[in-house]
Parts: sequence; C-alpha cells; structure tokens
Amino acid sequence: MNANSLLYNKILQICICFLLCAGIGGSLLLPAADLVRLYPENPLTQAQAEEISVFEIGEHASDIPNIMMPTGDSASNKSSKSAGTADSDEDMTGEEAEDLQEQEESEPDEQDSDDDSDKEAAPEADGEQEPGDDETAMDDGSGDEGEDAGLQGEEGGRELELDLAAVMTWYKYETEPSTIVCAPSNMAVQTVNTAQLTDNTLKYAFSLTGEDAGYVDITEVSAAAGEDIFRLIDENGSVELDLPDGGNGYYTFRVNAFMEKVDAKGEVIEQELLFTFKLKFETSLDLEMELIWTPREGSEQKIVCSADKTESFSVKNTELTERVFGYSVQLTGSMADEAEIVSAQYSTASGQSDGELTYESGTLILDVAQGADTETYYLTFTVKIQGQEVSYQYKLNYRETMDVQMAFHWMEKGSVKRTSTCEIGGSVSVRVKNNQLSAGAIPYELELTGADGIDGRILSVSYMTDAGESGNLEASGSLPMRMAEALPPIPIIFRPVPW
Repeated sequence: MNANSLLYNKILQICICFLLCAGIGGSLLLPAADLVRLYPENPLTQAQAEEISVFEIGEHASDIPNIMMPTGDSASNKSSKSAGTADSDEDMTGEEAEDLQEQEESEPDEQDSDDDSDKEAAPEADGEQEPGDDETAMDDGSGDEGEDAGLQGEEGGRELELDLAAVMTWYKYETEPSTIVCAPSNMAVQTVNTAQLTDNTLKYAFSLTGEDAGYVDITEVSAAAGEDIFRLIDENGSVELDLPDGGNGYYTFRVNAFMEKVDAKGEVIEQELLFTFKLKFETSLDLEMELIWTPREGSEQKIVCSADKTESFSVKNTELTERVFGYSVQLTGSMADEAEIVSAQYSTASGQSDGELTYESGTLILDVAQGADTETYYLTFTVKIQGQEVSYQYKLNYRETMDVQMAFHWMEKGSVKRTSTCEIGGSVSVRVKNNQLSAGAIPYELELTGADGIDGRILSVSYMTDAGESGNLEASGSLPMRMAEALPPIPIIFRPVPW
C-alpha cells in the first residue's frame, strides 16, 4: 500500500478528523475543569459584638438640620442586633450569610427613602403660612427695590429709566392740600396730625406725574390699617380712620399701576408698577411753624416743623449773598391765632457763636469754624399757647465751598449739544447709546463754570472703564466708545482735576 492509497483511505480520514476535533475540544474544556468556585470572605462570620459609639458635632448637634443623630435606645438596639447577628452567623453557611448581608444593606436604603419623604413633607407643613406670603405683612419697600424684573431699554438687559412718580394728595381740614411723592417700587413716609382732620376722616386723591405718566394707568388702590389686611379703596375719596385709643397709629396705601410703552425699536414694553405710602398718625397741637427762605438763584423754600420737633435742611454759601441767610417764620393751624412767639435763639455745634433771633423775620450771617468747611446751626423758637410753652427747632447744615462746577458737554450724533454738570466731590451719570455716537466716538468738552471757575483751569483728565481700560485725555476731544457683543454697557468714568 503506497502513500497515495493511504491518503485516500476513508477510515484513516475519519480517524484524523476525530483526533483534530478532540484536540480542539480538549484545549477549550480542560482549563475550565481546573476552576474552583470561590466566595468572598463574609465578615459577619468573624465579627465580634462591639458597642456602638455615638459621635456628636458640637454641643447642639441634634438641632442641626439634615443630620440624623441616633438616640441611646436605637444605639443599644443596633448593638444587640449586631451581637445577635454575629452569634447566629457562626451556624450559617456561606450562601445564607451572603443573603443576610444583602438584606441588611437594603435596610439603610429604605430608611433613607423614608427620611427623604419626611423632609419633603416638612416644608409643606411649614409652608402653610410663610412670613412673606402673609397678606397682612406690611411692605417696607426694601425688598422690592432692585428686585424688579426690569424694563428693556434700547440696549436690552437694562432697566428702563422712568420719569414717573405717584402723588398722594391729602387735605388738611378737607380743603388745604398737602402732597406726598413716591417713586416706583419705593415707600414714602409722612406724619399726619390727626388734629388737622375733620371727624377723623382722611380725604385723599392719587395721581401720576412725570414724562412717562401718559403711558401708565392706575389699576387699583388698596389700604390697610396697621397690620390689618389690605382692602380696595377708590382712587379718589376719603377713608374713615380706625385708630387706637390716643389717636396714634399708621395706615399703608398701595397704588398698583400698569405701563405700556413702545420703545425706540418699536417693541412694546409692559410692566407692573407699585407705589407705597405710609402715613403715621399722631395727635398733637394743631400748631405748626413754617420757616421760609429763598436761595440766591432759586425758588422759595419752606420748611414746616411740628410742635416739639426738629426739622433739618442744608444751605451752601453759593446759595447766599455774602453768607447772609434771610428768613421769615409764621405759625399755621387752627390754634395759630391763640399762639405767639415769645423767644428765638440760635447756637452752633462748634460753640463758636450763639445769640438772639428776631421773631418773625430777620437775617443771620453764617460762618464755619476755623479749619472746617461745615457748621451746624440750631434755630430754636419758643411759642406760648394756652398757658404752656412749646418749642420748634430747625437744624441748619451750612457748608462753605467754592462756586465752581465741572460742565461736561458732548455732541449727540455730532450735531446736538448735551450738557451735564457736576459739583466738587460729586459724580454725575451720563447715559450714551450706540446710536447717539458720531463715527463710533463721543465728541466732548470739559469746562469749569461758576463764579470761582473763571479763575480755574483743568490740569488733567483721566478715564477708566469696567473692562479694565484707562488712560489720559485732553480737556476736549473725541473718545472712541467700544463695547463687546453680548456685554452690558461699559461705564466710562472721567476724572478731571481742576487747578
């Protein structure tokens, strides 16, 4: 039998195929036969019963929210449970111990879920009456200011500056008007003498003033006595006051308004506005004093003072002629005819001067203490009424400064002149929009004005921006204005230095 015949022998071919299959199968199955089934060591089988120590954070750890502190009973229960588990695990097989361990690990998860559900239920119980949700809580205006959603101006993202205010007019003796002015989202407070009311009734009227008043409508007016709830009242009418014994108390009035205005881009701006007035009612003599004075360039100023009260006002030397303060006083109220001024004196906080004042009108030369630029004058008038004496005091804050201002002239679109004036030590904000520039820049000129500004000159001008840019400028020129996309307007601060 030659090699070719053996190669084509069917029996031999079958044997060779069987050997090849057995070899392949053995190489795969024999290594698996050596594998041993291993289990992780169960720590519970070797555990010993130990006492659980409770760790506390600070002296009042139980008062800290979201920290679960076990009590002594629960700690002892866990200790006994651990001890019982350790003893019973000695008789358990490996699989039984593993099942027990999985069961114990699932228990904390269930407890955590219960704790979470308790925490979610707790705010619902506490939130039934939040302080901020209470309708009787008085709005002091501090929380509203600055939290407004804001009105979109031409640049977007900025609150629109409104020339708007609400005016509350109340009437003394139902005939003499007295006004209170309040800005949006603010609170105006004024004291009212109940002796100036008729039958304890307040006659009032609400209105809006300012250039933007034409775009705003009053939607509702409400009032609350003290801490009571607010009730709707008429926009114009009267309120019969319900005051405690003695006639002292307060009322809060809320004016809700709605604004609808079209901006420069043709977009409709809608905004809800709130004005708050707080009137404090006190019972005192129906006798007030009015001190009247007129600045050198300005309108007549009137300061009203109640009996045994002090009112403050300020006067600068630039408002006077040669530091001479001229004044006149008069008594007003239903008891004015029965009262008379019996004395008038003045004194200074520094003690540099004091003396007598004329009763009804007169002059007073104001001066500052040596080495200072301010002085406080106290003007005290004593009035006799029905056999008793009451006093009226005015606190005059006098400041002596140079009559010089810095005028900032700039050209809107290169053709319309705009001017803003700044006092010494003060600051003025000028808002310039991108469509008001001339070739991407703002032409400007700085000028000293006032009686003392004629002899002055500007030494240096510097600027800086919130973006970190800074530099020096000339007293007049053109400043390029740049603003990155999607960024708010960048303030540029000028710092001119006179003399």
